Amino acid sequence: MICRAIRRVEAHAQPLFGVKRAPKVARCEAEALIVDCTEQPIQRPGEDAVQRAHYSGKRKRHTLKTEYVVTAEGRIASVSGSHPGSHHDLTIRREGAKLPRSAHLYADSADQGYERQHAAMELSDNKRKGGELSADENDYNRGLGSFRVAIEHRIGRTKRFRIVAERYRNPRHTHSTKTSIIAGLVNIEAGFGTV
Repeated sequence: MICRAIRRVEAHAQPLFGVKRAPKVARCEAEALIVDCTEQPIQRPGEDAVQRAHYSGKRKRHTLKTEYVVTAEGRIASVSGSHPGSHHDLTIRREGAKLPRSAHLYADSADQGYERQHAAMELSDNKRKGGELSADENDYNRGLGSFRVAIEHRIGRTKRFRIVAERYRNPRHTHSTKTSIIAGLVNIEAGFGTV
């Protein structure tokens, strides 16, 4: 009963509240965009091929992945479509909507290699084999982490909604619609309104 009611409402809520896949950012917002992916567990698929596609070795369970693009002010600018849990974050970023060329991108180490497609990108320094990071590199990583915490907070705000936090029990093809609507509601709650 409640699932049918949600299905009726989401068709009307998507155009009103939903965050688009292609990021809509103003020129001033494009100065800093933060990118990250999150995973949500799903019910174990019945077919072997589908199980393998959705199995996340990182989480040790079957998941769906979603990429969020957040501005420095904390507005969710873009929510990707849902991807199987076996897809790497970098693959999702490469297949995702193009970001403005002027955007300065702040990503985590999962997006290493994307700097070939987007030159203005900041990644944390990694420790080299058998070596240690210098004090400057540690300070840089700490500063980058404190700046990137904005996206973790926004993803955490979306996870207050149980439908995107707990095991997803609805049809998988409806997952991206629901995450988009919830991201729009989080933006409205934060005072950004709809875009």
